[in-house]
Amino acid sequence: MSSRLELAQAVARAVTALPGVDSMTTGPGVPVVTLSAHGQVPGVRGSGDRVTVAVVAGRLPLSPVIAAVGRTAATVLFCHGDTRPVEIVVGDVTDAALRAAPTAYALVPAGGGGVRCPR
Repeated sequence: MSSRLELAQAVARAVTALPGVDSMTTGPGVPVVTLSAHGQVPGVRGSGDRVTVAVVAGRLPLSPVIAAVGRTAATVLFCHGDTRPVEIVVGDVTDAALRAAPTAYALVPAGGGGVRCPR
């Protein structure tokens, strides 16, 4: 089994390679980050019973981006022997994605900041 940091790095690499993911983010609210004495990985946090992955979306609609991030993160975790469920946080959407959207989208603020998107 890889270290927590190596596992978080593998998840972040795979997720940022996806179309529609602009970058990782520490997200709104409680920071989504893996910390270790050897470094940190923004956008990935394994806490007890689940792994949280926070991204900046670079494409709309969000549903396909969220689904791809969830599948990809779960696959990386599974390949490293980790079967915890994955929670996806979309911390932001790029201005370019909003301008390029074929339809107007309304993002509704969730409690505590950020935006909650249905899965």
